[in-house]
Amino acid sequence: MIKKEKINVTIDSELKKYITTFAKEQRITVSDIFRGFILNLKQIKEKNTPEVILCSDPDFNKSLKDTVSILKTCRVKPHGYEEVFDINENEWRRCAAANPVFDFLKEPEEEIYTLDDGKPFNN
Repeated sequence: MIKKEKINVTIDSELKKYITTFAKEQRITVSDIFRGFILNLKQIKEKNTPEVILCSDPDFNKSLKDTVSILKTCRVKPHGYEEVFDINENEWRRCAAANPVFDFLKEPEEEIYTLDDGKPFNN
């Protein structure tokens, strides 16, 4: 059995609503959608034949096939973070610090370090 790990993905709230609704309608999980897409991407990049992902929604299948087609024809232009998000480093840090996705780090059981652990960090 392959060990599964968690990953945090930040997406627009509108996309989150859409993907969770879509997953419920298809009786699958959001993880299944990401896993299917990433597996296809990995197999394409490794020049393996992607396995067919069956989904009852024809729009999902079309979207997946279109994405695979774009990746095969190399019409993808990579962009750096700064090109996509016009945000400076300090603003990004402020937003990350205020993001509720990290609230779990404030819980007492996450306090695993003390001032006596390790050496002090000085810039």
